[in-house]
Amino acid sequence: MISKNIFEIEDIFSIEGIGIIVAGTLKNGNILKGMKTIINGKTAEVASIEQYHKKIDMIDAVGSSAGLLLKGVEKKDISLGEIFLQ
Repeated sequence: MISKNIFEIEDIFSIEGIGIIVAGTLKNGNILKGMKTIINGKTAEVASIEQYHKKIDMIDAVGSSAGLLLKGVEKKDISLGEIFLQ
């Protein structure tokens, strides 16, 4: 079964002392803080979500842009495109 939660990664940042941040757009479903996904065989967790310089717990409006702080992966593990969150 394919997850209904789709986030399109448009940019990837590695910030020392913070971690990996992916910026992109919600294409379908919603994303909650704490959700997990598999990226190139590694489990990543959404540690925080930021939208318009505010930390939020969820994004649910399709077309919304946001930044996701991902834990458990490195920049080299991620590529531009869509990820499916569960």
